[in-house]
Amino acid sequence: MKIGIDARVLFRFRTGIGLSLEHILMRLQELDTKNYYILFSNRDFQLEMRNSKWKKVIYNGRFGRVGSLWLQLDLPALVDGEGIDLFWGHEFTIPLLLKKKIKTLVTVHDLTYKYFPESMTLYNYLMNRFFVPRSIKRSTAVIADSNATKEAILKEFPGTKAEKVNVLYYASALTKVKPSTKRIVDGSYI
Repeated sequence: MKIGIDARVLFRFRTGIGLSLEHILMRLQELDTKNYYILFSNRDFQLEMRNSKWKKVIYNGRFGRVGSLWLQLDLPALVDGEGIDLFWGHEFTIPLLLKKKIKTLVTVHDLTYKYFPESMTLYNYLMNRFFVPRSIKRSTAVIADSNATKEAILKEFPGTKAEKVNVLYYASALTKVKPSTKRIVDGSYI
């Protein structure tokens, strides 16, 4: 199987979503030696490629300077050209113009644009408001990284079937974690 992944978030300084994707990809290279993986981005990025069945496709295209437009307008042809069987959008959206035969998976980390729109730039708010609902509807399956996110998706998008949304908890990248014995706050707290 050929699996395509939206890797645009890997070109930036990695925190949150980018860091989680990096850790997932590094681990997948070790665990899955059967499938082929193609990482798509409009900008080059650094990621140690330790598996010969993995490759990057970097293409700036017509809309490369605006990542969300590149995803929707340039990426579908690249995905089709690589013969992708499954496409994973790890950052809330997928290309809506992919051929219907391509299975799709989208990760929704939260619904900030619905609950805290004031925390977003106007552009990001509008892009999320337009593309997130359509990506959820178009996707073969949805990954939510918490039960709260799954419940929010089912509440905000009533036509979404519960079995379509899968909760996948992210593990810590730390190899050894020791609980602290030091109390940080005196008294009772939640």
